[in-house]
Amino acid sequence: MIPRDYLIVNWQLDFNVIPSEHVMNFDVTTCCSAKLKCVRQRASISDTPMARDENETSPDRVFSLFEANQLIPQLQSHLSTVQRCKAILINTREEVGKAAANAPLGGGTAVGARYVKSLQDISTNLHAIHELGVVVKDIDLGLCDFPHVRNGRVVYLCWKLGESEVRWWHEVTTGYKDRCPIEEEPT
Repeated sequence: MIPRDYLIVNWQLDFNVIPSEHVMNFDVTTCCSAKLKCVRQRASISDTPMARDENETSPDRVFSLFEANQLIPQLQSHLSTVQRCKAILINTREEVGKAAANAPLGGGTAVGARYVKSLQDISTNLHAIHELGVVVKDIDLGLCDFPHVRNGRVVYLCWKLGESEVRWWHEVTTGYKDRCPIEEEPT
């Protein structure tokens, strides 16, 4: 069962979202033969404290460096699962595409169950990260930002999967390429 109102899905793997009831009602044999129209829409999260993107100025949660570092084991687990599941989607994309093309004839594919399970796992793990208040910036890099107050203003602490601790930060209007070591001010 998917825990949110929306599931992240797109046949081209650019992670749009569609209402989960469109996925929940499929059985394994027909799930990948349905022609789903993806729409860009955010899940309702008003009941969940969540960090906001760089276009918003006051996040619902800010992190100390200690708090951010305490979340690294959870983030490693969630992001590794997301990356593994994304690889499954990429590896099954061609067969799923063939099934979708045959949808008027009944479609279906043997990899349908793995494909849908991967979509569900991606959705569940990204949702869990967002519930923590962490902003996922890049799935492939495992890049995450933590809203943080530095010198009286909100910035992002920046961490990438594979790093042992959070050692970088950047302005909310910049990104990974402009990150600075925590002990330095930006130029």
